[in-house]
Amino acid sequence: MILPDILSASAQNIMDHYGLSNQINQLMEECGELIIASNHYLRKRNSEDAGEKFVAETDFKKEIADVLVVLDQIIVRMGIDEEELKFIEECKINRQISRIRNV
Repeated sequence: MILPDILSASAQNIMDHYGLSNQINQLMEECGELIIASNHYLRKRNSEDAGEKFVAETDFKKEIADVLVVLDQIIVRMGIDEEELKFIEECKINRQISRIRNV
């Protein structure tokens, strides 16, 4: 994600407070929570109980956001070039599309 300057500064402030190692550990924790929320969402997405479905979808979105927030902090702290990152993403997407076409 390309962060607006205000969020980039906030991400840097958070990183300055916690440090890179702690935020990488936080990323692992958030990824674990996303895995759990993903599983819960898959089980509840077709539920007849609208409340269960809503909670599962909301939790899934929140965990996605948590992962993105920590990733943004790490990207800013490590000085990862966002254009390079976008290029890598595009290559991975193109590779997947190529695999789909060759099936």
